[in-house]
Amino acid sequence: MNVDGIIFDIDGVLVDVSTSYREAIRLSAGDFLGREVEPSEVDEIKRIPGMNNDWDAAYALSLGIKSAEEIERESEEYARIKGRFQELYLGGLRDKERLLIREDTLRELKARGIALGIVTGRPREEALYVLGNLVPEFFGRDCIIAMEDCEYEKPDARPLKLAIKRMGCKNPAYVGDTASDAIAARSAGIPFVSVVGGLEADIRINEVNEILKVIE
Repeated sequence: MNVDGIIFDIDGVLVDVSTSYREAIRLSAGDFLGREVEPSEVDEIKRIPGMNNDWDAAYALSLGIKSAEEIERESEEYARIKGRFQELYLGGLRDKERLLIREDTLRELKARGIALGIVTGRPREEALYVLGNLVPEFFGRDCIIAMEDCEYEKPDARPLKLAIKRMGCKNPAYVGDTASDAIAARSAGIPFVSVVGGLEADIRINEVNEILKVIE
């Protein structure tokens, strides 16, 4: 790819969330259902297009919902599950997150003159918390598009378009790991780089640091 900007998702791309967000989904749904929820059940619900928001995923898993269109964010059940999710995540799970991208990868991208941005479904405080703890010097705040920064969420293209505008890019690419990421990139008209298999992508890499191998 010949690009002048790389936009990253955070969860599963820059940061390993298997023991944080994914665990919060599993435990909050398990509390609601009154049984042990398997990690494979969390993986299955996250593969559904439109399940970018982890509160939605926990709610859908708890109620057996298979479509994002069936989610009722104003319901008492949603508030209860979201509250338990936040209690778990903010109560210690977020401090278990581990960086997947190496700092030398980010330095090399910047050395090549490539602008760096973020589009994530995380609340802004939670995005800034992990980035500030793990890679504080690489992403400008204006180029971090989180939940509160756009009224639309992935798979809608508008969060990506907002990032592109703020970054001042003409030829960016988006690196993600979910169906929602793939749909958003396609709708925004930019290349999609997937770090996992099974998604429709312009380029597939095994892990995020391989991004250096596929850009000019």
